[in-house]
Amino acid sequence: MKTNTCDFCSKPTPISYSIKFFIDKNKQLTLGGSDHDYPLCQSCWDNIADHALGHSDILEKERLERKR
Repeated sequence: MKTNTCDFCSKPTPISYSIKFFIDKNKQLTLGGSDHDYPLCQSCWDNIADHALGHSDILEKERLERKR
Protein backbone atom coordinates (compact mmCIF):
# COMPACT_ATOMS: atom_id res chain seq x y z
CA MET A 1 0.00 0.00 0.00
CA LYS A 2 1.37 3.40 -0.98
CA THR A 3 1.51 6.00 1.78
CA ASN A 4 2.10 9.73 1.82
CA THR A 5 3.85 11.71 4.51
CA CYS A 6 1.72 14.28 6.32
CA ASP A 7 2.92 17.82 5.62
CA PHE A 8 2.28 18.88 9.25
CA CYS A 9 3.26 15.98 11.50
CA SER A 10 5.49 14.03 9.07
CA LYS A 11 3.78 10.74 9.91
CA PRO A 12 2.97 8.25 7.13
CA THR A 13 -0.68 8.23 6.11
CA PRO A 14 -2.35 5.77 3.72
CA ILE A 15 -5.18 8.25 3.04
CA SER A 16 -4.39 11.93 2.68
CA TYR A 17 -6.44 15.08 2.48
CA SER A 18 -5.91 18.62 1.25
CA ILE A 19 -7.35 21.83 2.61
CA LYS A 20 -7.15 25.50 1.74
CA PHE A 21 -6.51 27.82 4.68
CA PHE A 22 -4.58 30.92 5.67
CA ILE A 23 -3.72 32.83 8.82
CA ASP A 24 -5.02 36.41 8.71
CA LYS A 25 -3.44 39.56 10.15
CA ASN A 26 -5.18 38.88 13.50
CA LYS A 27 -3.48 35.45 13.67
CA GLN A 28 -6.82 33.70 13.11
CA LEU A 29 -6.84 30.54 11.03
CA THR A 30 -9.42 30.85 8.25
CA LEU A 31 -10.54 28.29 5.70
CA GLY A 32 -10.21 29.31 2.08
CA GLY A 33 -7.53 30.99 0.03
CA SER A 34 -5.71 29.93 -3.08
CA ASP A 35 -3.09 27.49 -1.80
CA HIS A 36 -3.77 23.85 -0.93
CA ASP A 37 -1.91 22.28 1.92
CA TYR A 38 -1.37 18.65 0.92
CA PRO A 39 -0.93 15.85 1.93
CA LEU A 40 -2.42 15.91 5.42
CA CYS A 41 -3.35 12.97 7.63
CA GLN A 42 -6.87 12.76 9.06
CA SER A 43 -5.79 14.00 12.49
CA CYS A 44 -4.04 17.13 11.20
CA TRP A 45 -6.89 17.84 8.77
CA ASP A 46 -9.37 17.62 11.68
CA ASN A 47 -7.21 19.90 13.83
CA ILE A 48 -7.06 22.61 11.15
CA ALA A 49 -10.83 22.45 10.64
CA ASP A 50 -11.44 22.58 14.42
CA HIS A 51 -9.24 25.65 14.78
CA ALA A 52 -10.91 27.41 11.86
CA LEU A 53 -14.51 26.54 12.70
CA GLY A 54 -14.32 26.40 16.47
CA HIS A 55 -14.35 23.36 18.67
CA SER A 56 -17.53 21.33 18.89
CA ASP A 57 -19.20 20.93 22.29
CA ILE A 58 -18.01 17.32 22.56
CA LEU A 59 -14.42 18.23 21.71
CA GLU A 60 -14.45 21.13 24.16
CA LYS A 61 -15.74 18.80 26.90
CA GLU A 62 -12.93 16.30 26.14
CA ARG A 63 -10.31 19.05 26.28
CA LEU A 64 -11.56 20.20 29.69
CA GLU A 65 -11.57 16.63 31.03
CA ARG A 66 -7.95 16.10 29.90
CA LYS A 67 -6.82 19.21 31.78
CA ARG A 68 -8.07 17.78 35.09
